[in-house]
Amino acid sequence: MAQEDYEPQTPATEQTDPIDLDNDDNLQSPVQAGPGFGVPAPTTPCPDYRPENIHNIVETVDRYNPQNIPTLEAYIQSMQSAKTYTYDRDALLAVLKLYQFNPSYANLDVIASILTLALSALPDPDFNLCLYMLDDTQLTDPTLLRLLHTQHLLETARFKSF
Repeated sequence: MAQEDYEPQTPATEQTDPIDLDNDDNLQSPVQAGPGFGVPAPTTPCPDYRPENIHNIVETVDRYNPQNIPTLEAYIQSMQSAKTYTYDRDALLAVLKLYQFNPSYANLDVIASILTLALSALPDPDFNLCLYMLDDTQLTDPTLLRLLHTQHLLETARFKSF
């Protein structure tokens, strides 16, 4: 095709009807966005039952109050020792966020418990979510390094080595 024969084509414009804002059907989005644009929503964000005091901490601005750290840490310990499986991703992330803002409160035993619980939520990405909230000094702890190795074995399906 010679350059002189080239004529840019303009796209045909479609006439669209104006959106009727009084009709609720027009306000619904045809695409449901996930939490990470294409990342499926984790299947276990919150347990069926969460104590009211924990719910008030996790779902309000109180999640950033360092005075709530002991309450949330006790809740995490109860998740590990519960007879029935209980998992509350939002509470785990709230504690790690508090540790980010208040590094002097960070408790490596609680962090190990959080990572262990998050590991039990595989294939959900919770372990990595928790991992990204830790600083480099915390990741040098031998217990946390063992958990990282365990997660790697599970993610790469090396079950015999696990």
